[in-house]
Amino acid sequence: MNTTRVLMWIVLISSLAGVAAAAPIRGSSRRAKPASSKVVDNSQRIDINNVSMVVTNTGSFAYDKSTGNSGLEFPKGTGKTAVFAAGLWVGATVGGQTRVAVSEYSDDYAPGQAVGGLADDFTKPEYKVYKLDRVYDDLAVRDAALADYNAGAVPHGAPPVTVQGDGSLDILGDQMLWAVYNDRNLTPPRHTNRAGDNGLPVDQRWLGLEIQQTTFAFNRQGALGNTVFIRYKIINRGPNQLDNMYVSQWSDPDLGGATDDLVGCDPSLGLGYIYNASNADEQYGGQPPAVGYDFFKGPTVGATTLGMTSFNKYINGTDPNTATKSYNYMKGLDANGNVVINPVTGLPTTYQVSGDPVTGSGWLDSNPADRRLMLSSGPFSMAPGTALGAVDSQEVVAAIVVGQSKNRLASISLMKFYDTFAQAAFDVDFNLPSPPQSPNVVATPRHASVFLSWDTVAENYSEDPYQFEGYVVYQGASIAGPFVRIATFDKVNGITNVIDNDFNEDQGLILPIGKAFGSDVGLRHSIEIDQDYVRGGPLYDGQRYYYAVTAYAVDVNSFPKVLESAFEVIPVVPQTPPAGTNLATATVSAIVQGQIVPNPNPTTDAVTVTTLDPATVIDASWYIGFKPAGPASTQIVWYLVRTVGTQVDTVINNWPNFSGDENYPVVNGIQVKIVSYPPGHLARAAYVDTAGGSPAALAGYDGAGLPFWDGGAGYAADLFGSSIASGTPGPNVQVRFTGGPAGQKAYRYLRCNCSPRTYLIQDYVDVPFTVYDTDTDTQLNAAFLENGPGTIDDGVWNPDDSPNGQREIVWVMSSTYTGVADPNYFNDPALKDVLGGNIDFWYAMWPYRVSATAVIDAGDKFLFTTSIPSTENDYFTFTTTAANKGDVAAAKSEMSRIQAVPNPYFSHSTYETNQFHRILKFTHLPERCTLRIFNLAGDKVRTLEKNDATSQLTWDLETDQGLPVGSGIYIFHVDAPGFGTHVGKVAVFMEKERLNNF
Repeated sequence: MNTTRVLMWIVLISSLAGVAAAAPIRGSSRRAKPASSKVVDNSQRIDINNVSMVVTNTGSFAYDKSTGNSGLEFPKGTGKTAVFAAGLWVGATVGGQTRVAVSEYSDDYAPGQAVGGLADDFTKPEYKVYKLDRVYDDLAVRDAALADYNAGAVPHGAPPVTVQGDGSLDILGDQMLWAVYNDRNLTPPRHTNRAGDNGLPVDQRWLGLEIQQTTFAFNRQGALGNTVFIRYKIINRGPNQLDNMYVSQWSDPDLGGATDDLVGCDPSLGLGYIYNASNADEQYGGQPPAVGYDFFKGPTVGATTLGMTSFNKYINGTDPNTATKSYNYMKGLDANGNVVINPVTGLPTTYQVSGDPVTGSGWLDSNPADRRLMLSSGPFSMAPGTALGAVDSQEVVAAIVVGQSKNRLASISLMKFYDTFAQAAFDVDFNLPSPPQSPNVVATPRHASVFLSWDTVAENYSEDPYQFEGYVVYQGASIAGPFVRIATFDKVNGITNVIDNDFNEDQGLILPIGKAFGSDVGLRHSIEIDQDYVRGGPLYDGQRYYYAVTAYAVDVNSFPKVLESAFEVIPVVPQTPPAGTNLATATVSAIVQGQIVPNPNPTTDAVTVTTLDPATVIDASWYIGFKPAGPASTQIVWYLVRTVGTQVDTVINNWPNFSGDENYPVVNGIQVKIVSYPPGHLARAAYVDTAGGSPAALAGYDGAGLPFWDGGAGYAADLFGSSIASGTPGPNVQVRFTGGPAGQKAYRYLRCNCSPRTYLIQDYVDVPFTVYDTDTDTQLNAAFLENGPGTIDDGVWNPDDSPNGQREIVWVMSSTYTGVADPNYFNDPALKDVLGGNIDFWYAMWPYRVSATAVIDAGDKFLFTTSIPSTENDYFTFTTTAANKGDVAAAKSEMSRIQAVPNPYFSHSTYETNQFHRILKFTHLPERCTLRIFNLAGDKVRTLEKNDATSQLTWDLETDQGLPVGSGIYIFHVDAPGFGTHVGKVAVFMEKERLNNF
């Protein structure tokens, strides 16, 4: 197009804009921008669930006025759009005159109130769109948003909002937007949109309405996760009686591609909707969604609440260009005021295309095109306002509901199901149990894997009768799914698989469907993933994967039985750490035990700190403390305090777990576990070398399966049986080694190589140790085992360096040592065989010698220590050190691996999501570097700066001037301050047919 033609088009469009909003210009997704100059807040979106929708302060929604593009994205994060524009239309008669206010591509409304019939200054900054979330991670952000809302919105009619006891805000839904606007403002003139033009002077076009709009949505799965609600409080601030009044939801949907849309309505549901004409949409491909518009609550006339009373459609180019035509549509007539006849029944109707596309019955839309639709409710009347402020008002609640299933017709069925569910939720004033809050997830990319960890916020859930049950980890095929379940971590309580009724998309029926898939594995807060659960095979560096962790609650006697939180999807790209990062230097110091007031009874609780995610470990000091669970509670819980510089935070609080299982939070890459036992129960078992620092001679045999000493020590009842039950409170015991000489005598048993197996008593012999109950300073009897013939069954306790030490097990007995054998052990048949489980063995230790030359020194001890649980007087401390990110040797080694991928680049790469988005990556880079790309002539093509915690950088195959590069060989130079430089080359072929030129 030459310059003259461009200028001519600019003049033409400018002249039209001064008169009215033009119909959209086709051929692209762009439309004519709003003509008026009023202050429009286009900055806010309702985006808490699967829908992301622009909301303004002038009655328009789902229309991005700043760009003139579609304003409703579904699913959120995909860039796909299901609605181009929508808005509130209102029509009435005033003294026989038809007056209509519309919100279309330009709006007849201006921001602000119209108290007393006079429009307030629409430029006031408080007349913006306010946005509040129910739950905030950052309380300072919450308080700032609430203070702004209370100061600017509440004085102008917004519902008051307060902080609840759990820290959440008592808003409608999980996210709420609020704005106020009116059609009374005359400066600059309103009502210039041709759809509201009644041909009269401007001061005879307005209705005198003030609209207080509350837009809200819920962050859930299912119906509410695909629905946005809009509540209009319509107030007649003007001096005129408004008769035969209608309120309408108008929309220009553009479902994906704009030219292949059909519309329909379901009068029984009060629903108008848009659906695709085929399973080949421009944006959504074979799975186009359906979008419904519903009046969940229409105007009230006497005791009757109206629903949808008409549904009309038209196509681009036949838009109503007068108020009369718009008003006729509201009444259910055609644009010229004629009664609409249903071509299938031959009867008059106010509902166009009211058939069922799923069954193919009734009056159906045909000839797909760029559709507009309008569903209306009325008639009703509104009395005029007065100078004293008395006003007539109506509350209308509408909604947008989106369903996406396996094809276009299944999407209609799902959308209608969602609409029915959302209507039922509205009818009970959303008095529905909420699911747990989604956990906050930290995702760390690793080489060929991903590490996910999440917090415990969901476990504070309280929604009787539902109880928090567990977490589910998913991988998505895209940011919008579909999702594959990777793992479920649930409480050990007998609740596993839960079947519940839900919508079956294949059959369009409510059928039993699995909704929870637990296995009583216990709760966890982290997982490492190295498999692609969507496509199969391993994870690959450089590829983008999508993950989500949800929380769910269960009550098997309710409907629904399972409440699961919404998907909060996290994209992750597996990759090596940035060059120069040495993860092995992320360390945890030794744990130091202490007491606030020193006394001789410190806790025996065992604390371990494990580095699970070294990439997120920080430089910090840590303090573990203990306190009662409540003012009158005897239960002890623990907390973890983190200190970074002068910043002190309690990062784990009131944690009750002392079991040592996997149910412990992960904070800054570390997991703190505390293991405690009831008072008097065995809590520790350990070999203590006290002979001057020589290495411990004995270690525990892990095959014994006991809880202490690497599996080699514990209650005797847990090994081969005992007359003393496991967990019975017992004494603190020391086995004191002599270094060789006899210490005391012990009963010797022999494991025979026979069938059935026996462990029979043999004799009473000297052993190189003594056994003492240190609580009462009482010497105790002992016993030991030797293996059968062919081993070292020599009558001497002397474990060797074989993996099981030749089974030279030592048992501590409960009877007092006298030095004289008790004949009952030899004569009583019930006591002759260890395997009978009748001998009074307290504890067992199964050792092996760490080497053939290891010496058990005189003075060495083996300690069986019973539990002293932690009290408020006990504490533990440790420090963590972050990984070194400035390791020059590691950086140079990694930078030698820098490469471009793919190389060569042939027309596209697997990183690209569409034909317009070109991606070539550079890998193994440090956190900070400059990458310069040159052609073979030495001309610089592009400079890329990197300053982030990844090891990759993306080139969009454009020059510094934003132009696409040509095919050829390119040289890239990486400059990493402090680490060095690297030079490489990459071949680029922009089109396959150009290969013949090389």
